[in-house]
Amino acid sequence: MIREITEAEADNIDDRLMEVLGDCERHHIRLGIEQENKLIAVIFGRTHARDVLSVYGPYVEKEYRGNGYGKALVEKLEKQAEDLGFAVLRIKTKSGFGEGFYQSIGCEQIGFYEDSDLNIREAYFAKMIGAAL
Repeated sequence: MIREITEAEADNIDDRLMEVLGDCERHHIRLGIEQENKLIAVIFGRTHARDVLSVYGPYVEKEYRGNGYGKALVEKLEKQAEDLGFAVLRIKTKSGFGEGFYQSIGCEQIGFYEDSDLNIREAYFAKMIGAAL
Protein backbone atom coordinates (compact mmCIF):
# COMPACT_ATOMS: atom_id res chain seq x y z
CA MET A 1 0.00 0.00 0.00
CA ILE A 2 1.36 3.42 -0.93
CA ARG A 3 0.41 6.37 1.25
CA GLU A 4 1.61 9.84 2.00
CA ILE A 5 3.92 10.10 4.98
CA THR A 6 3.64 12.59 7.81
CA GLU A 7 6.18 15.33 8.45
CA ALA A 8 7.35 13.47 11.59
CA GLU A 9 7.90 10.31 9.53
CA ALA A 10 9.80 12.32 6.92
CA ASP A 11 12.04 13.80 9.62
CA ASN A 12 12.69 10.29 10.96
CA ILE A 13 13.60 9.07 7.46
CA ASP A 14 15.89 12.08 6.98
CA ASP A 15 17.59 11.25 10.29
CA ARG A 16 18.14 7.64 9.21
CA LEU A 17 19.45 8.77 5.83
CA MET A 18 21.96 11.02 7.54
CA GLU A 19 23.11 8.02 9.62
CA VAL A 20 23.76 6.12 6.39
CA LEU A 21 25.69 9.08 4.98
CA GLY A 22 27.97 9.01 7.98
CA ASP A 23 28.64 11.31 10.86
CA CYS A 24 27.19 14.42 9.30
CA GLU A 25 24.55 16.70 10.71
CA ARG A 26 21.50 17.78 8.78
CA HIS A 27 21.52 21.51 8.17
CA HIS A 28 19.06 23.91 6.61
CA ILE A 29 20.00 27.45 5.67
CA ARG A 30 17.15 29.81 4.81
CA LEU A 31 17.93 33.41 3.94
CA GLY A 32 15.85 36.25 2.60
CA ILE A 33 16.04 39.93 1.80
CA GLU A 34 13.22 42.15 2.92
CA GLN A 35 12.45 45.59 1.59
CA GLU A 36 9.59 47.74 2.86
CA ASN A 37 8.18 44.78 4.84
CA LYS A 38 8.12 42.59 1.71
CA LEU A 39 10.27 39.51 1.18
CA ILE A 40 11.83 40.20 -2.22
CA ALA A 41 14.55 37.55 -2.48
CA VAL A 42 15.21 34.11 -0.96
CA ILE A 43 17.73 31.28 -1.04
CA PHE A 44 17.70 27.90 0.66
CA GLY A 45 20.35 25.28 1.32
CA ARG A 46 20.13 21.83 2.83
CA THR A 47 22.50 18.98 3.52
CA HIS A 48 22.89 16.77 0.48
CA ALA A 49 25.81 14.67 1.75
CA ARG A 50 28.49 14.93 4.39
CA ASP A 51 30.21 18.01 2.95
CA VAL A 52 27.80 18.97 0.15
CA LEU A 53 25.06 21.59 0.48
CA SER A 54 22.28 21.56 -2.11
CA VAL A 55 21.29 25.12 -3.01
CA TYR A 56 17.81 26.18 -4.09
CA GLY A 57 17.67 29.65 -5.57
CA PRO A 58 18.30 32.42 -5.27
CA TYR A 59 14.94 33.67 -6.32
CA VAL A 60 14.52 37.43 -6.66
CA GLU A 61 11.16 39.06 -7.43
CA LYS A 62 11.21 40.24 -11.04
CA GLU A 63 11.09 43.97 -10.33
CA TYR A 64 14.13 43.71 -8.01
CA ARG A 65 16.43 41.72 -10.29
CA GLY A 66 19.72 43.19 -11.45
CA ASN A 67 20.49 44.88 -8.13
CA GLY A 68 22.91 42.28 -6.73
CA TYR A 69 20.45 40.66 -4.33
CA GLY A 70 20.98 37.16 -5.73
CA LYS A 71 24.75 37.46 -5.50
CA ALA A 72 24.50 38.85 -1.95
CA LEU A 73 22.34 35.90 -0.89
CA VAL A 74 24.72 33.36 -2.42
CA GLU A 75 27.71 34.99 -0.71
CA LYS A 76 25.94 34.91 2.68
CA LEU A 77 24.83 31.30 2.18
CA GLU A 78 28.35 30.34 1.10
CA LYS A 79 29.82 31.88 4.28
CA GLN A 80 27.32 30.09 6.52
CA ALA A 81 27.89 26.81 4.66
CA GLU A 82 31.65 27.18 5.07
CA ASP A 83 31.24 27.90 8.80
CA LEU A 84 29.20 24.67 9.08
CA GLY A 85 31.99 22.66 7.40
CA PHE A 86 30.60 22.24 3.89
CA ALA A 87 33.12 22.02 1.06
CA VAL A 88 30.82 22.06 -1.97
CA LEU A 89 27.70 23.90 -3.06
CA ARG A 90 25.54 21.84 -5.45
CA ILE A 91 23.02 23.54 -7.72
CA LYS A 92 20.54 22.19 -10.27
CA THR A 93 18.87 24.55 -12.72
CA LYS A 94 15.82 23.90 -14.86
CA SER A 95 14.97 25.24 -18.31
CA GLY A 96 18.27 27.10 -18.54
CA PHE A 97 17.19 29.49 -15.79
CA GLY A 98 20.16 30.97 -13.94
CA GLU A 99 22.96 29.19 -15.80
CA GLY A 100 24.77 32.44 -16.67
CA PHE A 101 24.29 33.71 -13.14
CA TYR A 102 25.86 30.65 -11.54
CA GLN A 103 28.82 30.77 -13.91
CA SER A 104 29.30 34.48 -13.12
CA ILE A 105 29.68 33.75 -9.39
CA GLY A 106 32.30 31.04 -9.84
CA CYS A 107 30.23 27.87 -10.19
CA GLU A 108 31.41 25.21 -12.60
CA GLN A 109 28.96 23.32 -14.77
CA ILE A 110 29.46 19.63 -13.98
CA GLY A 111 26.58 18.05 -15.86
CA PHE A 112 23.71 18.57 -18.24
CA TYR A 113 20.55 16.70 -19.19
CA GLU A 114 18.08 17.50 -21.92
CA ASP A 115 15.07 15.65 -23.29
CA SER A 116 13.28 17.69 -25.93
CA ASP A 117 10.38 15.20 -26.10
CA LEU A 118 9.62 15.83 -22.42
CA ASN A 119 10.67 19.48 -22.59
CA ILE A 120 13.27 18.97 -19.84
CA ARG A 121 16.54 20.85 -19.65
CA GLU A 122 18.63 20.68 -16.49
CA ALA A 123 22.15 21.86 -15.79
CA TYR A 124 24.16 20.88 -12.75
CA PHE A 125 26.69 23.19 -11.12
CA ALA A 126 29.14 22.94 -8.23
CA LYS A 127 31.25 25.45 -6.37
CA MET A 128 34.10 24.48 -4.11
CA ILE A 129 34.18 26.51 -0.89
CA GLY A 130 36.15 26.71 2.33
CA ALA A 131 38.75 24.02 2.92
CA ALA A 132 38.07 22.50 -0.50
CA LEU A 133 39.73 25.49 -2.18
